[in-house]
Amino acid sequence: MYVCLCHAITEHQIRDSAAAGACFEEISAQLGVATCCGQCRDHAETVIAECRNNALCEFSRGASATLPA
Repeated sequence: MYVCLCHAITEHQIRDSAAAGACFEEISAQLGVATCCGQCRDHAETVIAECRNNALCEFSRGASATLPA
């Protein structure tokens, strides 16, 4: 799905950058999200937060699976 219509930036592109550890400001600088009309900023920030939350959940599940019983 397109998040930023001004620069044709997709949710997938934002998720990939967030998964690599980029914050909103870095993603904005890299991709151009929210640098024109700004209507996409809230949705982009939500996508980044969801990605971070999912990554933390995945990390927690992986870490708990390796703990000795």
